[in-house]
Amino acid sequence: MRTISGFTLLFAMLLSTGLSIADQPSRYYAGLGFSGNLPENDSEFKSSAGFQFFAGYNFDRKIGDIISLSAEIGYHDSGDFESKPLISGANIVYKDSFNAAGIWLAGVFNYNVYKKLNLNAKIGVDLGDDDGSLFGVGAGYPISNQWRANLDYIMRDASDSAQFNVIYQF
Repeated sequence: MRTISGFTLLFAMLLSTGLSIADQPSRYYAGLGFSGNLPENDSEFKSSAGFQFFAGYNFDRKIGDIISLSAEIGYHDSGDFESKPLISGANIVYKDSFNAAGIWLAGVFNYNVYKKLNLNAKIGVDLGDDDGSLFGVGAGYPISNQWRANLDYIMRDASDSAQFNVIYQF
């Protein structure tokens, strides 16, 4: 519960900072979204629905003047992966369900294809129940100057997730 409270505090601080300097462009952003998750062992467990929230910073430098770099920190909760029924002789057996949740850190590479389309790639580390590497690809569409919607596919060691995120640029 401390992790969620800490992120809520960080989100509130970033929001208040963004509002106090609203006339200046900011490199900070925050987002939240929902995810459909598939466990690594999908023959024994069902998919689940989860959520995530995150904050990030867009760096000033670009790679080759076309690819921008951001750093993100976030929290992802996969929801419960329920066991599929397993038949063992004349018995039906259910394994315990599990949940993969925790903090993650990632570098994000962004490429603007058009004014209205952004492609991204993420590489990072998950520090929670789904310890290990994190890789992802996605696309974003600006809704306004400060809001955008992203569809991302993230691969972790124990689960993969398709995510829909709404992002606010402070």
